[in-house]
Amino acid sequence: MRAERQRPPLPCPFCGAEAIGVVTNEVGNFARAECFNCLAAGPRAEGRNLDQSAMAQWNSRALRQPKK
Repeated sequence: MRAERQRPPLPCPFCGAEAIGVVTNEVGNFARAECFNCLAAGPRAEGRNLDQSAMAQWNSRALRQPKK
C-alpha cells in the first residue's frame, strides 16, 4: 500500500489565518481541524488516522476569501 503525503493545511476560509491545527477530544475517538485565530472548526473525523483525516476534511472545504 502506498502512503499518502499529507498536504499542509489550507488557510481558514473565514478569517484567512494560517494557524490551523487538529484538536482531539479527551477520549481520543474523534478529532477536527480548527483555526486557532477565529476558532472555525472543520467536520468531525472518526476512526483511524484522526489527524490526517481531520486535516484532509479541512482541506476539502469550500474555499472562500476573507472579507477585507
